[in-house]
Amino acid sequence: MVRIGPLSEDKRKVLRGLRRRAVGRVAERAQMVLLSARGYAVPQIAEIFEVGEDTVRTWLHRYQERGPDGLVDWPRPGRRPKDCLARQIVDTQMHNSPRANGLVQACWTVGLLAAFLAARFRLALSARTIRRHLHASGWRWARPRLDVATHAPRGQRQEDPAAPLKLRLIERGLSSAASVLYLDECDLQLLPVVRAMWMKGPRLRIPTPGQNAKRTIFGALDARTGALHQLIRPRKRAVDFLTFLDHLAQAYPTGKWSWCWTT
Repeated sequence: MVRIGPLSEDKRKVLRGLRRRAVGRVAERAQMVLLSARGYAVPQIAEIFEVGEDTVRTWLHRYQERGPDGLVDWPRPGRRPKDCLARQIVDTQMHNSPRANGLVQACWTVGLLAAFLAARFRLALSARTIRRHLHASGWRWARPRLDVATHAPRGQRQEDPAAPLKLRLIERGLSSAASVLYLDECDLQLLPVVRAMWMKGPRLRIPTPGQNAKRTIFGALDARTGALHQLIRPRKRAVDFLTFLDHLAQAYPTGKWSWCWTT
């Protein structure tokens, strides 16, 4: 039978302090010792706190051996991390965009990063572990902030590096008697569509024109002369496409029309 004998006033004062201010179950354990010192038996204390009698005996033994320090949980070793460099690898990889690693995605997600690390480095990490490493390294999941656009100086427009090859292929397929036009249309979003992404430091800002608007551009390129015909409309409708065809018919009033659709 474990029983705490009479306690001095100083020991009672320390235990009362633990009972009032201790975190977690340490306050209950201090109260167990106080009750035992007042004459309560182990079964009575176990019934009061709705725990097993072995639990009560354990903490009374701890108090007898170590005093108030014995009521605190001992450090647990835990499981050793799978890879001590995992956090550094995750943080380093986040600074390289997926496209820089041969992927088509624009930004990383936890699932994409987990699959990439497993395939490239044979580092198998769960989604929960990757999120923990990201937050510990200062990354957070948030949406970029739209910002006023900053235009590049005149004369610094970036050209398509594949343009010479495309023009050579077009010229190779031309006939000497026909005018070949390549038609296409596209939608231009003046306000970029943003989505949440992982970022570190200040919130990323996306340049915007200041309003949510869209334009549709119908275009045709004369493969022989390089002449460009275009029509800009606020919406993409069949009547707008017919208007563009009328514009081409006025630019090429002679000859027969034939269509060849490509993707």
